[in-house]
Amino acid sequence: MKCIDTTYFVDLIRRPSTIRELTKKLDNEGIHATTALNVYEALFGAYVLIDNTRNTI
Repeated sequence: MKCIDTTYFVDLIRRPSTIRELTKKLDNEGIHATTALNVYEALFGAYVLIDNTRNTI
């Protein structure tokens, strides 16, 4: 089992085309995990991006 790190989630949000092949490889390999901290960091980062977008309009 591989642990998916925050960097993967950041790339998924900001540059999905750069991790397309990695995502396909991970999908083919099966079960993966991450940590609660990685989920928090990714969701917090996504929230900040959305919030910043709202404040600039």
